[in-house]
Amino acid sequence: MSSVCLFISYATVDGGYKCNAETLKLVCADGSRVDKSLVFTCKQVAEEMAGVGSRCNTLNFTTFYSDATRLAGMLFGNTTKS
Repeated sequence: MSSVCLFISYATVDGGYKCNAETLKLVCADGSRVDKSLVFTCKQVAEEMAGVGSRCNTLNFTTFYSDATRLAGMLFGNTTKS
């Protein structure tokens, strides 16, 4: 098995990735952290795995609502009105 196939197999997760709207970070679809331990083993592996996770997984983004973002949106809207 080539290293590319190994990296794709390692990086692929069921359901792909989703953006956690509160932290603005990518997480696995089930909410767990993206496992990057293999990437941190050495510089060569990090270079070869660059972008593999985002190329072999679906990226899901959804809208998000909270009182804090509602207030921030209102304040931003007030500053942009002429």
